Amino acid sequence: MEDTHLKDTDRIAKLFALTNIAFVICLTIGCYADACEKEIPIKNHGYKANSYFRHGLNIIRDILTKPILKKERLEDLSNFVLDSVKSIFDYYIKNLVKINCEKIII
Repeated sequence: MEDTHLKDTDRIAKLFALTNIAFVICLTIGCYADACEKEIPIKNHGYKANSYFRHGLNIIRDILTKPILKKERLEDLSNFVLDSVKSIFDYYIKNLVKINCEKIII
């Protein structure tokens, strides 16, 4: 975000929104995978080896780099991600429209 050199606040807001959406997708996949598929191992000190975000990011990375090995999982997770993204976009669009309308009224 700091290396973008953006000065337009609308573009910064869009970049920030996309970054948040990517974070939420990784976090959601990580939580889902921890609960339903493969738990994150717990280290000797009692904390998990990875965060939910990192777990989700690793899953997405594995699917994108090795799609042939995990075709069924790719389909399941893509449907899950599409549903999540749709709900996130619906939320953001409703709020962005509300914010833009408030700016116009003011």
